[in-house]
Amino acid sequence: MVIGEISMREIEKVGVIGAGLMGHALAIVHALGGCNVIMQDLKDIQITKGLQLIDSALETLVDAGTISKTEKENTKSRITTTLDLNVAVEDADLVVEAVVENRDVKREVFSNIDNAARGEAIIASNTS
Repeated sequence: MVIGEISMREIEKVGVIGAGLMGHALAIVHALGGCNVIMQDLKDIQITKGLQLIDSALETLVDAGTISKTEKENTKSRITTTLDLNVAVEDADLVVEAVVENRDVKREVFSNIDNAARGEAIIASNTS
Protein backbone atom coordinates (compact mmCIF):
# COMPACT_ATOMS: atom_id res chain seq x y z
CA MET A 1 0.00 0.00 0.00
CA VAL A 2 1.25 3.50 -0.78
CA ILE A 3 0.07 6.53 1.17
CA GLY A 4 1.30 9.71 -0.48
CA GLU A 5 4.97 9.06 -1.00
CA ILE A 6 5.27 6.68 1.95
CA SER A 7 5.16 2.98 1.16
CA MET A 8 3.42 0.94 3.83
CA ARG A 9 3.69 -2.83 3.92
CA GLU A 10 0.72 -4.92 4.84
CA ILE A 11 0.49 -6.24 8.38
CA GLU A 12 -0.70 -9.84 8.23
CA LYS A 13 0.64 -11.44 11.41
CA VAL A 14 0.46 -9.80 14.82
CA GLY A 15 1.97 -10.99 18.08
CA VAL A 16 0.25 -9.67 21.19
CA ILE A 17 2.28 -10.10 24.36
CA GLY A 18 -0.10 -10.23 27.30
CA ALA A 19 -3.64 -11.65 27.34
CA GLY A 20 -5.07 -9.36 30.01
CA LEU A 21 -7.34 -6.33 29.89
CA MET A 22 -5.51 -4.62 27.04
CA GLY A 23 -3.97 -7.64 25.32
CA HIS A 24 -7.25 -9.36 24.59
CA ALA A 25 -8.69 -6.13 23.15
CA LEU A 26 -5.64 -5.67 20.93
CA ALA A 27 -6.07 -9.22 19.68
CA ILE A 28 -9.72 -8.51 18.81
CA VAL A 29 -8.98 -5.27 16.95
CA HIS A 30 -6.26 -6.82 14.82
CA ALA A 31 -8.26 -9.99 14.14
CA LEU A 32 -11.32 -7.92 13.16
CA GLY A 33 -9.01 -6.11 10.74
CA GLY A 34 -8.15 -9.42 9.10
CA CYS A 35 -4.79 -10.12 10.74
CA ASN A 36 -3.75 -13.47 12.13
CA VAL A 37 -2.97 -12.93 15.80
CA ILE A 38 -0.96 -14.96 18.27
CA MET A 39 -1.75 -13.85 21.82
CA GLN A 40 0.87 -14.86 24.36
CA ASP A 41 0.92 -14.92 28.12
CA LEU A 42 2.97 -16.72 30.76
CA LYS A 43 0.14 -18.71 32.32
CA ASP A 44 -2.64 -20.87 30.94
CA ILE A 45 -5.10 -19.22 33.33
CA GLN A 46 -4.38 -15.79 31.81
CA ILE A 47 -4.84 -17.13 28.28
CA THR A 48 -8.11 -18.77 29.31
CA LYS A 49 -9.34 -15.50 30.82
CA GLY A 50 -8.21 -13.59 27.74
CA LEU A 51 -10.13 -15.95 25.44
CA GLN A 52 -13.22 -15.60 27.64
CA LEU A 53 -12.95 -11.81 27.41
CA ILE A 54 -12.55 -12.06 23.63
CA ASP A 55 -15.63 -14.24 23.33
CA SER A 56 -17.67 -11.93 25.55
CA ALA A 57 -16.59 -8.79 23.68
CA LEU A 58 -17.34 -10.33 20.30
CA GLU A 59 -20.74 -11.52 21.52
CA THR A 60 -21.47 -7.95 22.65
CA LEU A 61 -20.61 -6.74 19.13
CA VAL A 62 -22.98 -9.36 17.66
CA ASP A 63 -25.77 -8.37 20.07
CA ALA A 64 -25.29 -4.71 19.12
CA GLY A 65 -25.52 -5.58 15.42
CA THR A 66 -21.97 -4.35 14.80
CA ILE A 67 -20.77 -7.70 13.45
CA SER A 68 -22.50 -10.88 12.35
CA LYS A 69 -22.16 -14.28 14.00
CA THR A 70 -20.09 -15.34 10.99
CA GLU A 71 -17.75 -12.36 11.48
CA LYS A 72 -17.47 -13.31 15.15
CA GLU A 73 -16.44 -16.86 14.29
CA ASN A 74 -14.06 -15.69 11.56
CA THR A 75 -12.45 -13.25 13.99
CA LYS A 76 -12.05 -15.93 16.65
CA SER A 77 -10.49 -18.27 14.09
CA ARG A 78 -7.76 -15.70 13.41
CA ILE A 79 -6.67 -15.67 17.09
CA THR A 80 -4.40 -18.39 18.42
CA THR A 81 -2.57 -18.52 21.72
CA THR A 82 0.77 -19.63 23.09
CA LEU A 83 2.74 -19.61 26.31
CA ASP A 84 5.95 -19.15 24.31
CA LEU A 85 6.94 -15.55 23.53
CA ASN A 86 9.30 -16.74 20.77
CA VAL A 87 6.42 -18.46 18.96
CA ALA A 88 4.26 -15.33 19.25
CA VAL A 89 6.84 -13.01 17.69
CA GLU A 90 9.08 -15.06 15.39
CA ASP A 91 6.96 -14.56 12.24
CA ALA A 92 5.06 -11.43 13.29
CA ASP A 93 4.96 -8.31 11.15
CA LEU A 94 3.83 -6.36 14.23
CA VAL A 95 4.43 -7.14 17.90
CA VAL A 96 2.45 -5.25 20.52
CA GLU A 97 3.50 -5.50 24.17
CA ALA A 98 0.61 -5.31 26.64
CA VAL A 99 2.09 -6.55 29.91
CA VAL A 100 1.83 -5.22 33.45
CA GLU A 101 2.93 -1.63 34.02
CA ASN A 102 6.22 -2.50 35.64
CA ARG A 103 9.41 -1.05 34.19
CA ASP A 104 11.56 -4.09 34.97
CA VAL A 105 9.02 -6.50 33.49
CA LYS A 106 8.71 -4.37 30.35
CA ARG A 107 12.48 -4.21 29.94
CA GLU A 108 12.73 -7.98 30.13
CA VAL A 109 9.83 -8.47 27.71
CA PHE A 110 11.27 -6.03 25.19
CA SER A 111 14.67 -7.70 25.43
CA ASN A 112 13.04 -11.05 24.73
CA ILE A 113 11.02 -9.61 21.85
CA ASP A 114 14.14 -8.02 20.39
CA ASN A 115 15.98 -11.35 20.50
CA ALA A 116 13.13 -13.35 18.93
CA ALA A 117 11.46 -11.02 16.42
CA ARG A 118 12.46 -10.59 12.79
CA GLY A 119 14.53 -7.50 12.03
CA GLU A 120 11.73 -6.03 9.93
CA ALA A 121 9.08 -6.45 12.60
CA ILE A 122 7.42 -3.37 14.01
CA ILE A 123 7.56 -3.47 17.81
CA ALA A 124 5.10 -1.37 19.77
CA SER A 125 3.99 -0.87 23.35
CA ASN A 126 0.60 -0.40 24.91
CA THR A 127 2.19 1.43 27.82
CA SER A 128 -0.14 3.86 29.52
